[in-house]
Amino acid sequence: MKLETVEDYLEVLAGLQNNHKIKIEQEDCTILYSIARQVFRGKAFTDRQLDVVCLKLNYYSKQFTDIGYTNLQEILAMRITRTPLRTVDRSQWIKIVDEPERNTPQFATSKMGKKSKTKELAKDSHIAVRFPFSKKIILLIEKLAYNNKQGYYHEKGSHVHYFKITENSVYDIVETFKNKSYDIDERLLEYTKQVKAIKDQPEKYIPGVYNFELMNTTKSLQEKIKEHLGELTKNNIHLYKDRSLLYGLEHFDDIHSYVNQTSVLTQRIIKRIEPSVFISKNEWSLDAVISSLTELKRFPLLIVIPEDHPLDYISYTYQSIKGFVGKNKICTMFRLDNKTDKEFNDYIKDNKLNNPLAKDTEVVYISSNKKFPKPLFESDWQAESVLLLQSVRNPKLDPFFDRDLVIHFDEVESQMGSYRNMHIAGQIQKI
Repeated sequence: MKLETVEDYLEVLAGLQNNHKIKIEQEDCTILYSIARQVFRGKAFTDRQLDVVCLKLNYYSKQFTDIGYTNLQEILAMRITRTPLRTVDRSQWIKIVDEPERNTPQFATSKMGKKSKTKELAKDSHIAVRFPFSKKIILLIEKLAYNNKQGYYHEKGSHVHYFKITENSVYDIVETFKNKSYDIDERLLEYTKQVKAIKDQPEKYIPGVYNFELMNTTKSLQEKIKEHLGELTKNNIHLYKDRSLLYGLEHFDDIHSYVNQTSVLTQRIIKRIEPSVFISKNEWSLDAVISSLTELKRFPLLIVIPEDHPLDYISYTYQSIKGFVGKNKICTMFRLDNKTDKEFNDYIKDNKLNNPLAKDTEVVYISSNKKFPKPLFESDWQAESVLLLQSVRNPKLDPFFDRDLVIHFDEVESQMGSYRNMHIAGQIQKI
């Protein structure tokens, strides 16, 4: 018997043509079956696929001869194929490009009935990494995407991956690919040199605490931090670390030995990398949360009471905070309808939690079901932290929670943490 092409022999080998059984070694199964399925559906070989298939067919030539196929060596020698070889772009490069246009659903009109504005794409704002399919390179890209989450984009089926330009993304990408025969934009190479100089001598560039001294910050910022947290010492360095997101402090000498003197939950809060954190009710009590906020001097505190069972929530939180905050320092900025929630209003009155808002108010209660209180917005009162007793997205209130510590205290983490830029403070980090 004779077959006409390399594809014919491959399909026989894979059992897709005729009914002959050829024993294939385990290590060959994946690649041969994968290529066989492609050509069976009409897809042409690439030059490298043809090389691999010819090599493997030759390896199994005796089995073909045993079942009566006599012209395999002739087909392999002439490399006769059913269709011309596919041309594959194997270029691999890294360069600076404009912000990519994302393939996401666009809405012609807004909720107000007005025509939606087309977003203007930023110029020279992204790094594009292009490579032909390679599982090893994909693993490297996945690691880079994980370490540089914000600004990463890849359209399915494309060979180009995009990263927003930052000091870290440029450095990570160039260091990963500089010895892998990639054509790299000279601007990125120069930028990487500059970033490396900073990384090699952080004390000259990176804002932070070096030997108990604030360095690489402006004098006005140093004075502001000291006024807020006190003169930097071993006893309050954990407060400086806790406010590192607020003040842009990126480096701390041997911080762990000082942070470890605090409670476990406090340590986790201090070491957060996002302003918004999720603390599970199943793992931690509200008493532990309030204790950590006290330890970190995170009062004044804004507490958001959920719409469902408000009396339960306000009584529950009051029991935890009353040991740290006097009732005359608590202000509840909403009331409910007496017809349905008289018990709630009576609780506020009986426990004297209806004090007027003042500069020295330590705790303010607001409702998740109402607008942000105008008197609170117009006042000089500023929360050091926010406590959400349900981890849910609230478009009415989220813009007002632009703090460096926003705690979501619930049994289940909000799904909004899965989406970028849905919350004013970015991602929600589970701690």
